[in-house]
Amino acid sequence: MNEKLEKLNHEIEKTEARLRRAQHKEKNAGTPDKDPEPEGTDAPAMHQRGNAGKPSPPPGIRDGRAGQHHLKSPVLPERHQTSCGTGSCRKPEGGRRVKFSKSELDIIYQYAAPTKAETLAGMKEIVPVIKDILTKAIVENAVRKLERIPEPECSQFIAATKARFLAERDNSIRQRLAAAKLQEPIMQGHDLSGKERFHPETRHMITLEVQKDCFVGFKGERFRFYLSDGGYRNAKHSEQDGEIKIKSHAAVVAGKLYPDKKPRQQER
Repeated sequence: MNEKLEKLNHEIEKTEARLRRAQHKEKNAGTPDKDPEPEGTDAPAMHQRGNAGKPSPPPGIRDGRAGQHHLKSPVLPERHQTSCGTGSCRKPEGGRRVKFSKSELDIIYQYAAPTKAETLAGMKEIVPVIKDILTKAIVENAVRKLERIPEPECSQFIAATKARFLAERDNSIRQRLAAAKLQEPIMQGHDLSGKERFHPETRHMITLEVQKDCFVGFKGERFRFYLSDGGYRNAKHSEQDGEIKIKSHAAVVAGKLYPDKKPRQQER
């Protein structure tokens, strides 16, 4: 299994290399065949005078491969950056992009540590005890790819991967909480500062939830009511009959609310 995975990764790398060479050739074919030096100058002579007394360049510096390497050198800083959105990381020495699958990134997130060595140690520790062949192959493949990335780029890549997974998890939690709030029933009945609160006969404020369809409302609806002593007794009877459930109660005196104190738990 490992030999097949390594062979497949090698074939992918060769294909990517051929694709980059083909793209480079197409780019060169689209540029005009003239020297970048200004007209009226003797470029070879200037080059010879400028390099007088300096050692000659090594063989092959003017061939296509050296020219391609020279074109890549300005983007060297990009090789030190990690890209978690695409699940890949560049190797500074080879310039090849190490690609990770979604499953491999998930394993890296689960065992992410501050350093490359600690992350690899945690991942290697579970390999012998994994019974599922596919899961074992995913972990081993992720370990091999991480080993190919040098420090500090590897630690940065691990940290970026963990941060992205945590951000996705937090966004999911916020979305679920927002959906739960939207599903919460609207409080009906009297307004919190409604005129019923200041009536001379008002002695109680209750919030309730309807348990079954009845004269109060439909099951699941919530209400707030300001009641007199008689109205509060009727509400208690309805609660005993299972029609409503009183969620909270407050005494009302001249429009001021005095919520019931929750009973303290007995100290052991």
